[in-house]
Amino acid sequence: MKNALIIGAGVSGLATAIRLAAAGWAVEVHEAAEGPGGKMGSLEQDGFRWDTGPSLFTWPALAEELFHSAGRSLSEYIPLRRLSLITRYRFADGTLVDAPSEAEAFATALERQCGEPVRNTLNYLDDCRRLFELTRPVFLEHPPGIGRIFSKDYLQAYPHLYRLRAWTSLHRHHARVFHTPQAMQLFDRYATYSGSNPYSAPATLRVIAHLEHNEGAYFPEQGMYGFARGLYRLGQELGVSYHFNSRALRLVERSGRIAGVETTRGYREAGVVVSSADVSGPEGFSRKDPLPPERLSSSAIIFFLGLNKSYPGLDLHNMFFSADYQNEFRQMFSELNLAPDMSIYVFVSSKLVPSDAPPGHENWFVMVNAPPDAGQDWGRLAAESRERILDKLEQSLGQPIRPHIVSEARLLPTDLATTSGAWRGALYGPNGNRAMSAFHRHPVQGRRKNLFHTGGSVHPGGGIPLCLLSARIATAKILSL
Repeated sequence: MKNALIIGAGVSGLATAIRLAAAGWAVEVHEAAEGPGGKMGSLEQDGFRWDTGPSLFTWPALAEELFHSAGRSLSEYIPLRRLSLITRYRFADGTLVDAPSEAEAFATALERQCGEPVRNTLNYLDDCRRLFELTRPVFLEHPPGIGRIFSKDYLQAYPHLYRLRAWTSLHRHHARVFHTPQAMQLFDRYATYSGSNPYSAPATLRVIAHLEHNEGAYFPEQGMYGFARGLYRLGQELGVSYHFNSRALRLVERSGRIAGVETTRGYREAGVVVSSADVSGPEGFSRKDPLPPERLSSSAIIFFLGLNKSYPGLDLHNMFFSADYQNEFRQMFSELNLAPDMSIYVFVSSKLVPSDAPPGHENWFVMVNAPPDAGQDWGRLAAESRERILDKLEQSLGQPIRPHIVSEARLLPTDLATTSGAWRGALYGPNGNRAMSAFHRHPVQGRRKNLFHTGGSVHPGGGIPLCLLSARIATAKILSL
């Protein structure tokens, strides 16, 4: 029986293990943390539970296909609920926009609340759909390479490559498409889904909006960590062997191939090695020189707040925008600092999963984007950010918050680096702030024939759907060896 050793039990590592085990391989997964999930973690404290990583689920067909490949049904392991309201947006001028899941209803809401013509939004989302249909077979679902430039998919795509808008920034494209600053800022936000700057990242990133507003957004009925648990459970049923508190230390090479992996729990032979470690840093088994902070994606400062009060003004996903979005990103990427006024994301899973908080209470995941770690004084920055965040939320919601905080924890870029192995705490590996940067991500196949890479730091990118795709691409290459 062929065997594989997988480094890391994040989403991509768990998915790769499932695919290989379903194909009849002996698979063992080594994870440095105490349990599965990687960045998709869970925190329990004082009767509250918080998801500590991704908070939105899109493109469920990829997860359905993964479970189908193992002869299972996604709904049996991870029941999903389609959201009727995706995000509640609050702008600095007081404008409130609820974003329904249906495209026409969303476009109507934008027109009613901020004056953006319906036709502008619908035309934009149609353009995003066409871009997705163009890039999916050519780029997203397959690794780019010189061997594919004459393939059928590539030849069909060449006449439409102008749609990428790779040499136009996302914000500049939005300034041409939309009339209102609120619509521009709302859609600029999608650059942050890859940890990038909308004022320099290519307009190609608008493809992300398609998944959320044309395909719909979902939420696991047991919370986001329920997705990691479901993948782990399926892997166990397929015979995958999991080893937690087992850190990969080095790869052992013989005759140009990886013979095995030295871990903190001993040496393990392996026919194939799949690493989901961040290739941006020294523990990614890829680069001789780790990426510097200016090449990395954004990180985050996250506060986990348990409140003894319910706030009807909040929904599951809430965004409180800053008044100067451009300065926010300039500070983050050019100065490696935090702006005085930051956009704030508040995720309240107890709105849909009541057991995540005691009765009459709410669990708030409060996040601001931050630069990757470059030696900043994170204790000071976090303390200052906390007060600014609470001031802004109290003013916007018109209600006191501080007196109702009964439980609190926080997660800093340095913590992310320690707990998830993310190099310098960057959430998505390299940033996408250069034209065609998406096409220059690290490939899934390494320099040795039997070494493969998956996860958010490699092709095709970060986020749950793209991590699932990296696992599918890597597995297809492994099975073709």
